[in-house]
Amino acid sequence: MTRLRKISIGAGALFLLSVIGGWIFLLPVIEIGTGFAAKQVCSCMYLGERSFSDCRADLRRYGPRMDVDNLPELSGVQAEIFPVARARAYYHKGAGCTQE
Repeated sequence: MTRLRKISIGAGALFLLSVIGGWIFLLPVIEIGTGFAAKQVCSCMYLGERSFSDCRADLRRYGPRMDVDNLPELSGVQAEIFPVARARAYYHKGAGCTQE
């Protein structure tokens, strides 16, 4: 095996390990971010009595790629980074918004 081939295999293995390590580190952070977004928009809407579009606009600086949906029939909000993480928060009268 030539020296260049050994270096290429080593570099490929190092790259693969860094991608896997990054994924393991980032997954919990992404899950926390979706939970934060759902709770924040839910509180903004139901406690702050603001519109969904205004509350959603507040999150643009945190996660422009995050999908946030209003769930009016459930008095809640769902935040999702597809297909990695999804979180929901619901409004409970007297208790505020809680995350599922």
